[in-house]
Amino acid sequence: IYREIDGSPACYQHARKCHQFTHGEVACTNSHLAAIHTAFHAGHDAAVIAEDDIVPLHPRSIQDTLAEARALIPLAPTNWEILQLVTINQAVVEQLSAVVDPFVQWRVDHYSTAAYVINRAGMRKLMTLHEGDDMRQSMVPLERRFLLRSSSLLADDLLYRSVRTYTATRMLFGI
Repeated sequence: IYREIDGSPACYQHARKCHQFTHGEVACTNSHLAAIHTAFHAGHDAAVIAEDDIVPLHPRSIQDTLAEARALIPLAPTNWEILQLVTINQAVVEQLSAVVDPFVQWRVDHYSTAAYVINRAGMRKLMTLHEGDDMRQSMVPLERRFLLRSSSLLADDLLYRSVRTYTATRMLFGI
């Protein structure tokens, strides 16, 4: 079921509760899986997946901000598979600003797939869940290779619930 939304928390909650998703939400989820597929099959140990409209929160280059994100990785819990670098829920951002630890376990109200780091174990897990055996054929267009096996087609839910995900307590990017 598809619907039009304005991106507000109420709309995200409605989508999760009623399983109603826009074409854009499904396309967004599919594009994240395609990026993860590409990184996995290229043999990368980790990848930063970011939407094209993110901007550094502090006045510096995107390369400097990505270097700061890389520096956070050794501080993450040892069992991480995804490190969420942005949440757009302003109430959560305010709560996280009071947390000393660099990461907290991801929760459903930590909306956003705007920027995250995924390691090879996380990529493998997602590819196992969402690629069928016949989907590895090169003649199948990449955007049509995935089996969205989830009760939610929101990228946040599908990605972050499927692997061990932690949210950074200091946002590096905005949208």
